[in-house]
Amino acid sequence: MYNGIGLTTPRGSGTNGYVMRNISYLRSHDSAADRAAMEAPPMKHREPDKEILEHERKRKIEVACYELRVQLEDEEYVHIVSFVMFFRHASASEGAIVAHMSI
Repeated sequence: MYNGIGLTTPRGSGTNGYVMRNISYLRSHDSAADRAAMEAPPMKHREPDKEILEHERKRKIEVACYELRVQLEDEEYVHIVSFVMFFRHASASEGAIVAHMSI
């Protein structure tokens, strides 16, 4: 123990008893003006990436195709693959999702 800091004996502590100072400790001696200067300005609004928007659109089309496939399987249609392919092609060519097709 040195100046009342640390262990009286390192026995049984699993350490060598060496006391180190905490370098990661932040002192609070900065003034309010200094802390305000350190704060970052709010982030600027960025437009979403076009590739991400295109991927999201394709993903929505695939989800709609899967829902159509499940619906057709439940109703026991025969040519499910051709219906789904037509639906996918129609949705992709329009640029929007065809909500429901009447079969």
